[in-house]
Amino acid sequence: MVHEIHEPGQKHPEESLVRAGRTVGFLEQARTDAVGPAEQAAWDEKWMFDTAIGYLPAYDSEVQAGFDYVVDKWLADEQKHIDKEFTDGTYKAFQKRNEQLMALTDEWVKLHDAGAIRFKYEHTVDTASGAGADRAKAVAPPESGAAE
Repeated sequence: MVHEIHEPGQKHPEESLVRAGRTVGFLEQARTDAVGPAEQAAWDEKWMFDTAIGYLPAYDSEVQAGFDYVVDKWLADEQKHIDKEFTDGTYKAFQKRNEQLMALTDEWVKLHDAGAIRFKYEHTVDTASGAGADRAKAVAPPESGAAE
């Protein structure tokens, strides 16, 4: 991407910024698709507790209800922790992508329009990144993983 921004003799140099933005957006969306949506972030070992509960002798319904309550609260706390980590990771990924886009914009402006107001080019690269993400969504396989 940077090489293309530096390519001499460009007739339409802004296209190199657009292509760089689309590439970053496409790759970030592909990464997001590989990780999965937040609602799928889950504690993989939860099944062990669900299974183990079935093997515990229930002395009476009060003891069983108390045990179920404690385990349910513990699992809910664990799920909150997982959700927070997922959200933090998603924000960090967005922040990193944005820093990449701004670095590409800085480099482009330095070479092609040194006196320019950055906002126009920041908007250009951000819009291109969104188009790249949309393209990645369009070419992604269906959620089942099977090709249509």
